[in-house]
Amino acid sequence: MKSGVKAIAWVAVGAVVAALAAGGAALWNGSTPAPVRIGILGEMTGRSADNGIAMRNGVLIAIDEYKTKGLLKGAEVEVLVRDAGDTRESAEQAARELAAARPLVVVGPVSTVTLEAALPPLDAAGIVVMAPVAAALHLSGRDDHLFRGNWTTSENGSNYARHYFDAGIQTVSVVINLNNRAFADSWFTEFRSAYEALGGKVLAHEYFDSADSSLEGVLQKLLAPKPAALVLIANASDAGRLAQQTRKLNADVPLIAASWAGTTHLIQQGGKAVEGLRIVQNVNRDDTSVANQSFIATYRERFNREPEYISILSYDMAAAALQAHMRRTDGMGLKQALLTLGPFDGLQQKIRFNATGDNGRAAYFMVVRDGRFVRE
Repeated sequence: MKSGVKAIAWVAVGAVVAALAAGGAALWNGSTPAPVRIGILGEMTGRSADNGIAMRNGVLIAIDEYKTKGLLKGAEVEVLVRDAGDTRESAEQAARELAAARPLVVVGPVSTVTLEAALPPLDAAGIVVMAPVAAALHLSGRDDHLFRGNWTTSENGSNYARHYFDAGIQTVSVVINLNNRAFADSWFTEFRSAYEALGGKVLAHEYFDSADSSLEGVLQKLLAPKPAALVLIANASDAGRLAQQTRKLNADVPLIAASWAGTTHLIQQGGKAVEGLRIVQNVNRDDTSVANQSFIATYRERFNREPEYISILSYDMAAAALQAHMRRTDGMGLKQALLTLGPFDGLQQKIRFNATGDNGRAAYFMVVRDGRFVRE
């Protein structure tokens, strides 16, 4: 096996109603349902490992919950977890391994750059791919086997632009992470278009690489025109580092981060430097519903940490796939079931896919206060 692509686990975790997707296998074989394979393809190593691990954890809880409730009719499920790494090469290799195993569905990857590399071999094999958070606009509106659990960068950028412009922030500078450029460029393009249409101005923008040891020069260029806020398009680790270095140069400029950075790792990495940072998220961290609170309690007990927004979206995507699979009849593929048999129950909202597999989310405007994300 190539370096950087690890077979993390083959885990028998529960029961599923189904047969393998390959060849349109029957849902039932006499009184014993055939086993099903579910693939999890996430960034388990690299600078976005917190996202990949959070995704994996959410999917595992969904599968176990359906088993515990007796909703999966006694069939065995094999979960195939693969490390996508954080490069196109590692993601493609891991995807080819999963495609060869012929799972019913693959959940993941998280980032656009790894999804772009992983999708072709999985799509060519006719395997449904449930991407919890990938948002680049060019991935939407396509007739393929990709189902997305997140808003697009167009919707996300518009939410940011209108909210913060209306809040009085009428000029910004933007720092952009090169390491997931397909997403970052799409997000920046859509945000700038919406922001400038409202009358806002992007005074400067600069790119950086996660491998850069110092970002002082980049940040000096961005702060020089005295923007009303600095926008960070980066993962949690890099956004925390950017915040720390920004505060050495300017203690007061407001910070806004793209939703990509919205995990607890941002707060762990940034410390006091991210206090007051503002961010838009697509889950309600204060949701008090029974389903959401049960998920949080289970996540804490099982993984000894707090769930991330990615964990919730990943749970939702796995749950939607399981519900669609249970509802479909003989001869109906999973793709058709997802498109026609919804909506599906998620933790905080109904999951509704349009004709090309896209799904919207609610927007929640958050701020980091006293070391946690809270509603504005």
